[in-house]
Amino acid sequence: MMRLAWALVLLGCAAPVRAMRPRGPSRGAALAAFEALDATAVRCLGPDDRVTVEGFFEGATGRYFVERVGVASPRTSLSAQQCVANVMERARVPAFAAERSEAVWTVHGAEVSAAVRAMLSADASVGPAGPVLGEIDARAVLAQVRAQTGALRRCYDDARVGRPSLAGRVEVRLTLSVDGRVTGAVANVSRGMREVGVCALGVLRALAWPAARGASVDFAFPFQFDPPRDDAGT
Repeated sequence: MMRLAWALVLLGCAAPVRAMRPRGPSRGAALAAFEALDATAVRCLGPDDRVTVEGFFEGATGRYFVERVGVASPRTSLSAQQCVANVMERARVPAFAAERSEAVWTVHGAEVSAAVRAMLSADASVGPAGPVLGEIDARAVLAQVRAQTGALRRCYDDARVGRPSLAGRVEVRLTLSVDGRVTGAVANVSRGMREVGVCALGVLRALAWPAARGASVDFAFPFQFDPPRDDAGT
């Protein structure tokens, strides 16, 4: 039988970058990315709410990832916090050479000046609050992967046509957002397994995943594909 194994791994963020890229995003680019989304994020909040998202821009892609959410009042609902985090994770800057660049943004329910709202350093006026970290129903994620065993096997079987001894590893990395969308996906493959990787990526991207809570969650799904044992001698 074909051996197919998987695991879930919470990922850090690292990727090769080009030397010609700037070391980090300019302050203006980061502010512009946040300002473009602020009016949408404000609609998540009541007039007395104030939510600060803390996270980073990823160098390889320029994407913003929320790591923590802080609130000025315990009365601010979790759904409001999640809504703000979801909106602000749409922020993008041009790719840069550093692995990541920390960035903080505060959204106020009441209308205030942009100079107060737009800060890339920590907002000292916001009192300490417990962090809201990215969480997800791991059982539901595993169930989704297990349900695709047949489809993943077909990816491998199709690639073996004319290459019966084909074997190797495919690792699919997905970013699952707070609204259940796949906001990032890449397949890393061993030699000769590119076709399998592209197919596996398509299978997993098309699924309806459970929503992350608090912030996006990154997972890696490593698969090892080997020929059936009865083919070993051919």
